[in-house]
Amino acid sequence: DCVEKLRSALFIVGEVGSYDYYYALSQGKTMEDVKSMVSDVVQAILDGAKRVIDMGASKMIIAGMFPLGCFPAHVLAAFPANYTPSYDEHRCSNDLNNLSITHNDQL
Repeated sequence: DCVEKLRSALFIVGEVGSYDYYYALSQGKTMEDVKSMVSDVVQAILDGAKRVIDMGASKMIIAGMFPLGCFPAHVLAAFPANYTPSYDEHRCSNDLNNLSITHNDQL
């Protein structure tokens, strides 16, 4: 029975939202513009989770976002050539990692 399977299944929603932020940055949005998107992105994740719960799910894990600033290809793609992001001691982008923290705090 489908309803019973939904009740007993574990749903894992993982690392959603990063491409929304990368896309906005790749389209020339500023970091402040992207930070203003966080509440909408998080709300969309929560709305999706609620839809699954409304269908009968009772167990769900919603994973936070990984530290976006620690992926070199993403860091290079996220910022225009004339922008110099600040880096931490691990050479991770502070701006992108702070975006991840903001996202996870709101989630």
